[in-house]
Formats: sequence, structure tokens, C-alpha cells
Amino acid sequence: GGPHLSPDVCRKIFREFERGTETKDRLSTGLGLPIVAECVRILGGAIWMVSSADSGTTVTVSFPVASR
Repeated sequence: GGPHLSPDVCRKIFREFERGTETKDRLSTGLGLPIVAECVRILGGAIWMVSSADSGTTVTVSFPVASR
């Protein structure tokens, strides 16, 4: 996981050009997670983020499994 992010940042992080300013990553364009989220959506999956002061931030992606 990454550093803990505030609830406000977690709500916005999947929007284009939104940056987790608390990460102090000056090289971020704010496009990485929105691009990933759009790809996941197109493939029928889901993406979400959980952040806590104790364990940091985790982004999870899940995809449906086709039955044979």
C-alpha cells in the first residue's frame, strides 16, 4: 500500500488531473488512476480505494470471471 490519503483525496483521485497532493509527488499528472479506472470499467470490472492511518492506502481492482 501507499501513504494514507484523506477521505477528500480518496473521493477525487479517480478524476482526471486530480492529484493526491499529500503524496508530494511533483511529477504526477493526475492521469494514471483515471486511465486505469476507465480501462477497468471498459472491461466490466470495478476499482476502489481504501485508506487508513494504520495501514496506508490500497487500490483494489476486480474483474468478473466468465464461466465455462
